[in-house]
Amino acid sequence: MKTEYLVTFDSSDNQCTNIETLKSLLKSNELITLPSQSKIKFKEFEYGMVIGSGKLSDNSRYFDVTFECADDSKVEDFREFLKEIRKIFYKACGRDVLALYDGIGGYYCNLSYPKIYDIENLMRKLITKFMAISIGPSWAENSVPRDVTESIKDQESKKIRSNILFEVDFIQLSNFLRESRPRTTKNKYRLWT
Repeated sequence: MKTEYLVTFDSSDNQCTNIETLKSLLKSNELITLPSQSKIKFKEFEYGMVIGSGKLSDNSRYFDVTFECADDSKVEDFREFLKEIRKIFYKACGRDVLALYDGIGGYYCNLSYPKIYDIENLMRKLITKFMAISIGPSWAENSVPRDVTESIKDQESKKIRSNILFEVDFIQLSNFLRESRPRTTKNKYRLWT
């Protein structure tokens, strides 16, 4: 997993004027060593490192720094390392370190999506089953709120049918729960208020 930062230094500062001085800044932390041009070691863990540099429009210097952890099982150690790196950079430049790419966030997103998908489908199942049992098999024709049907992007899908809950964005389910009622009998089957 990779994480990329953009670190900027004011042009009037004489600190970190090139890649070598930036590396010296990193080595000023006693837990960090640089075993090679493309490696950085924090405690006992070694990560890949690529550094680019240039000037911004206001003549500030920037460094584009990418760190890579090859072992996903070391994600928490990598997170600790990146936190330490951000502290070093912030103390040195006095500016926010800009995240250009968040590999740790992507890693956790990949882990959590299957769980989110299951929860969404369980909610759709719960609502569909509740509506079918409470109102009947034609519940979708009589009780889907207008804003839910209007949220469907595909015009062909706007025709109300029993699987409408699988065609709307998950956020629309809250509208469904708040506003759902038969169109013929106002509030008789409202889920809750």
